[in-house]
Amino acid sequence: MQKIIQGNLDELAPKHKGWFMGYFMDDGSCFKTKDFEIKWGEHKAGEEKPKVGTQKIAKTLTIIIEGKFKVNFPKENKKIILTKKGGYLFYDAGVAHSWRAIENTTIISIRWPSIPGD
Repeated sequence: MQKIIQGNLDELAPKHKGWFMGYFMDDGSCFKTKDFEIKWGEHKAGEEKPKVGTQKIAKTLTIIIEGKFKVNFPKENKKIILTKKGGYLFYDAGVAHSWRAIENTTIISIRWPSIPGD
């Protein structure tokens, strides 16, 4: 029998800082996969990740649902602000980044592949 599952990301996502699909989910979960990771990010105005992070292998796509979200790329001396619903930002593996929610913001981020320690 195939599974049908209903839920709410506001309840599921906080366990892993918003990430709800990827290698890190419990065994047997329909959300466990090594192919990609998905994040439901709800960030309050002023919330930030000031420490620069870099994925060695995974690529990232972030899509804004609402709000205003700034992503900094220090090595490229570039700052991108997502403001319009549906706006997206893609960056490759090896691209160092940090971020800040300028307004209360909701985003979806997808990373692929999903690799421990990346």
